[in-house]
Order: sequence, then structure tokens, then C-alpha cells
Amino acid sequence: MPTEQSPNERADARARRLSTLSAADGPLSPSSAAATVNNPASLQRWLDWLHAAHLIRYHGDLDEHGYWWRTTVELLPPPPVDVEDLARARERMKGWPARDTRRPG
Repeated sequence: MPTEQSPNERADARARRLSTLSAADGPLSPSSAAATVNNPASLQRWLDWLHAAHLIRYHGDLDEHGYWWRTTVELLPPPPVDVEDLARARERMKGWPARDTRRPG
């Protein structure tokens, strides 16, 4: 049975988990790290979406108290793209410059 952690210990554990996720992109900025630490459900949702899209595989590593303290993420090869979907996407992209010039600001 895991022991109860203080709020500071839980925050430290979340920060350790984030340091693993941010290794590929470099360190997180203080504001993005704080936003993610304060909203671990959002991070979990992103991981679940990427996993469902077959882009990543991930698992949590447990500390000596049985808490999930680090997330290991493995990037998977991209799935094949349908040729027709790719052609439609490229057609849509051609309209982006005109759309961007119509935007105010």
C-alpha cells in the first residue's frame, strides 16, 4: 500500500515525470511546466490520443512507494498515409496563403 505523500512530494514527483517527457524537446519553460504539472489529466489525455493514433507507446515507472513518477515514451514509425487523403490535404494547403491574407491582424 503506497504511503501518503505531502503536496510538495507529489509536485516533485510530477516534475520528475515531466522531465522525462521534455527530454526530446529540451527543457520545458517554467510556465508550460507549471501548466502541465498542475494539469496531469491534460498530459494523460494527450498521451492517450497519441497512443490511440499508433504514434507512441508509453508506460509509467513506479517509485519505491508505488506512485507513477516517470513516463517512458517510445515513438513509433508513422502509419502509412492513404494516397487520396494526402492529395486532398495538399489541395487544402494550397488555399492557406489566401485564407491567411484575409485574416485581420
